[in-house]
Order: sequence, then C-alpha cells, then structure tokens
Amino acid sequence: MCDGLQPVGEGKGNHHPVRSSLCRSKCTSVVYKGHKVNIVDTPGHHDFGGEVERIMSMVDGVCLLICATEGPMAQSKFVLRKALENKLKPIVIINKVDRPTARLKEVENEVFELFCDLNCPDELLSYPIYYASGKHGWAVKNMEDEKTNVNCILDCILNDIPAPKVSTASEFSLLVSQTEPNSFFGKMCLGRINSGNLEIGKKLNSYDQEGNHVETSKVTKIIRRLGLNQIEMLKAVSGDIVSIAGFQNTGVTHTLCEDGYKSVVKSNKIDPPMMAISINVNTSPLAGREGDKFTLNEIKARLLRESENDVALVIDGAKGKSNSVTVRGRGDLHLGILLEKMRR
Repeated sequence: MCDGLQPVGEGKGNHHPVRSSLCRSKCTSVVYKGHKVNIVDTPGHHDFGGEVERIMSMVDGVCLLICATEGPMAQSKFVLRKALENKLKPIVIINKVDRPTARLKEVENEVFELFCDLNCPDELLSYPIYYASGKHGWAVKNMEDEKTNVNCILDCILNDIPAPKVSTASEFSLLVSQTEPNSFFGKMCLGRINSGNLEIGKKLNSYDQEGNHVETSKVTKIIRRLGLNQIEMLKAVSGDIVSIAGFQNTGVTHTLCEDGYKSVVKSNKIDPPMMAISINVNTSPLAGREGDKFTLNEIKARLLRESENDVALVIDGAKGKSNSVTVRGRGDLHLGILLEKMRR
C-alpha cells in the first residue's frame, strides 16, 4: 500500500526510480461474492497527477489510503480534490496501524480537516473509515475486530460504491484511457466500455475529441485482467475495463465506436503543465560520441511517442523545421523520469 488515491482498490509494485510502469495507472479486477470489482491503482506523487485525472472516467468510487504515522500528504490533497470534483464516493483507509508510531485519532482528525478544506459536499462527508496493515494483509472496521483479511473493505465497496455508470445505448463506445505495447498483439487500447457490447472481429471507428476521424479497423483481441492474470475474451459488455488490439493510430482520449455510429465520449479536463525545458541541437565538442539517436528529428519523434500515453506531457515545436523543442510537464520528477527513460 502507498499513500494517495487508489480508485476502488489498491496495489503495489517494487519501486524503482525510472520504471515507467510505476508512474502509470494500472488496472485489474477481482471477483468477490459473485460480483466483479474493477480496480485501478494510481501513482501517489503529484508530478504524475495526469494519471489520476486520466482514469477518473473509469471509476465510480475511491479508496483514500493514508499512513497512520505521517497522515495526509501533499499528494493526498491533490488526488482527493480530483475525486471530489468528480463526485466519487470516498472510502478512507488508514494504513500501517500496526506501527508503534501510529497516531490514529490525530490522523482521523487531519483527514476530516482535509475533506473540509476541500469543501466536500455533505453527502460525501459521511465516509467510512477502516484500519489496515498492508504488510500483514488485514483490515478492520474497529481495532478490536479479528484481523484476518480485507473482506470488510470489499463488503463496503459492494454496499457503498455505485454500479458503473454506463449508457443504455446499444451502439458500442469506449473512451481510450491508456495505450500500451504488447509483444504478441501489438498496440493495446485500454478503457471502460461506455455503452454496447464488443466482440472479436467487430469493425470500429476511432475519433479524437474534436470529432475528427482517426482510423477504422477491426478488433483482433480483447483482453481483461483478473488478479495478476490477463484473460483473452470473445465478448465484453458495458462496464468492463478491457484492452483492445487492432488499432495503430488511436491514442489516449480517442473514442472507439461502432462503424456507422459517431459518438465522441468527452474526457476529463487535464490540468496544465507546471514546468518546461528546452531541447536544442547539441553544439558541444563531444556531440555524437555517445548514444545512437543523434538528430533532433529522432528526438522529436521519440518525444511525440511518449506524449501519446502521457496526457500531462505537452510537446511544443516537435512538428516542423524548428531547431529546438519545448517539453512541458508537471514537475522535476515527471520530466526527470522522461529524460532518464530516453537516455536508457
């Protein structure tokens, strides 16, 4: 577990400063008491707030994870603000309560003050609180309860989090929230089905947010995640979070819809970048002695590919014959990881 916003679930990876997977939102699902619960895990650092904004259209509730020692952090305020703006039902989980430095009552008061500072609506202010130890794998409603599993949180999700908000239209539509490469199937477009059903071989059109046609193609693979496994499906229905193969030019915020039916699903507004760096032609005497991407055009192409998946990244001057390109991001960590990935 980690501090920050974890929409309807939680997850953890082994942290590494330049592993891009840990700077991206990740999806999976579990089956509990006959119900399928979709889980989306988001990064905690505010530099990767674009990942939080990007997945808000795929979730209907949030679990706000708070450390029992440190209390709410700066990123906790950012991600909670985004959740409340989207009127998502919150569940508060105070983690690491087994530590000797835990201060439960003070942290509970700090969380309540955080909700008040963000002008939380009255109907969302009566949030449930759970106490957990991610290290030992348990969560309880009261500290005196038996500490064996996290079923109480799953029960709360089933009882308090509303069912997916999907359209009743019969035509298929899906807003692409993430793209990722697959060594077997090529480019995968991930999102939650907004309306209709999807089958292998179905012909779909892709449109950008302005309604411009991007491409037309057939669905070659449908994959959904269950736990740590990826399962190939022949059919998916409204409310499912799936990855679709068969589209090469479609990117984040594009809408996939049934052939002959044009419907653009609007994406959430993304906050503007906070920091910018300029990349120019290398005039150093050591230019060209290291690496294999020497020209500015190659660097521009690499930056444009990166911006296809990172909605918070803005590239200026990448198209045309300019001798420099400006990269705008959320902060020094956001841009630092981008440069380190390109260096490697």
